[in-house]
Amino acid sequence: MTWLAAKHSLQKVWIWCTHHWKLVALFAYTLLMWIVFRRGDSNTPREVLEIRKEAHQKEMAAVTKAHEEEVKIREENLESYQKTITKIEKEYEKEERTLTKDKRKRVKKLVEDYREEPEKLTEIVSVMFGIRNEKNNNS
Repeated sequence: MTWLAAKHSLQKVWIWCTHHWKLVALFAYTLLMWIVFRRGDSNTPREVLEIRKEAHQKEMAAVTKAHEEEVKIREENLESYQKTITKIEKEYEKEERTLTKDKRKRVKKLVEDYREEPEKLTEIVSVMFGIRNEKNNNS
């Protein structure tokens, strides 16, 4: 190849590059990014994904546990409410009175408010409905 043939080829390449400069820039950018990012360990993205997966599983386990605790508390409150209503209805039957819907709602609210303090709940319900508290009567 002669010098004139080489010069002619380089001129054609230069003209093509000036007309298609976006492709040349994209190729240069891609090459630069490949050089920069190939230095890192190839397992790093996989490790990041594994860590994220483990974190997701832990988060899901925590949400599931919290939900189970909420359901358990709700069931305990419902059971406590049913026991309290049954006790009140028995006392009212002895005295030949009826338990209204408003009073049932008040009992339900009290059971929710005092779920951590069953003794206080028993005392309030006893006073509110005039029911004898066996614990207090035996002392």
